[in-house]
Parts: sequence; C-alpha cells; structure tokens
Amino acid sequence: MPKSRNEQTEHAIRLAALRLFLQKGYAATSYTDLAAESGVARTLVQRYYPKKDMLAVGCVAAVRMATVHACDEAFPDAGHALVRLYLRGQVNIATYAACDGIRRLMVDVLRDRDLTHKTIVEGFRWTMSEALPDAAGFGNELPDEMLMAMGGLYEIVYAYLTRREMPPVATCTLPSVHTFATLNDIPLPPEGLQAHAIPNEDLLPLARSAVDLVEWH
Repeated sequence: MPKSRNEQTEHAIRLAALRLFLQKGYAATSYTDLAAESGVARTLVQRYYPKKDMLAVGCVAAVRMATVHACDEAFPDAGHALVRLYLRGQVNIATYAACDGIRRLMVDVLRDRDLTHKTIVEGFRWTMSEALPDAAGFGNELPDEMLMAMGGLYEIVYAYLTRREMPPVATCTLPSVHTFATLNDIPLPPEGLQAHAIPNEDLLPLARSAVDLVEWH
C-alpha cells in the first residue's frame, strides 16, 4: 500500500536525520539542516518532531535493529533468550566503534544524560518485548538495578569511543545481561553466558555487516 503524504513526510525527515546524524553528529545538526536535507519545511519538521532528541532515539533504534538482523543471521541457532540478548548486545556495542558516523552519533548521545536515559528506556522496552513478550509494560521507569547496569555499560563505552577505540565488548556487556536475568528470574543457560563471548576481532566483521544494514524505515 502506498504511503500517505504524512507518512512520506515523516519518512523523509527520518532518513534525513539518519544521514545527517551519521555525517555531522547529533549536536551539530540543526532543524535548518534537517529541513534542507529532507526537502520538508522547517515548520513541518518541528511539527512532526518538536524535540530533536526524538530523532536521535529513533536513529539509535535503527542501529540496534540492524545489529539484530546481522547477529541473528550469524547465529541462527541461538535459541535461549539470554544467549540471543548477549550476542545481540555484543554486536550492537561493536557497531558503535566499527563506523565513524555511528561513533560520532553515540558520543553525542552519551554526552547528554537525558538523551542517554531515553535511549536506555527505549532499548529496555524493546528488549522486554523480545525476551519476555508476555510481560506487562514497565512504563518509562527502569528498575534501579537495570538503570545502573546500563549506565555503567554506557560510561565504559563512551570512554572508549571518545578515544576512537573498541571497548572489551564481551566483558563490559555481560553484567547488564546478568542483571536483566536476575530481575526477571530468567535462568542462565547450562553452559553459562561467557561461553557465548565473542572476541573483538571476530566482532568487527559482524559489526561492519550490521553497518551496511542501518536504515530507518
């Protein structure tokens, strides 16, 4: 079914945001830039997205979905929910360091506490829907333990990204998955999660394949 005019306008703005945030970074992109890139009047851009951070959260989600597709294609037999979560998390973090545009976007996001929080909440909501589809929604508040675990992960990631280095991905991703398992009473796989740690050198090709899939529909 063809998209309506409103859908076409939103689509044009989203794609423009993704291109600009990866080219210039989130902080350096203005509404004027978004209007020029999308071909949509600035007043309309602001009507659809009154806060620019709405677009940033969507771009981070687009990166995550690309890493999910790349990871699930590489590990089709990862049946255990926590194993899938751990594998996807590793590829996702590696993708931040494998592409300079994504690195630039994430550095801007992680510099902003409020934007980081919104990104964590949106990501956790998606994770809950994937790992525990029958669970009740949690609203906009994360359990403190999960917020601290994700905040700690992002602090490590930010430190490495600002140095243009890849963090020790398998190690720094593991605690947040363990916290998620504990909070939701999900048993660990018999072999443990560390059996599914991916060395950084093996993560890079997966991350680069994910970069090629990034697109905000």
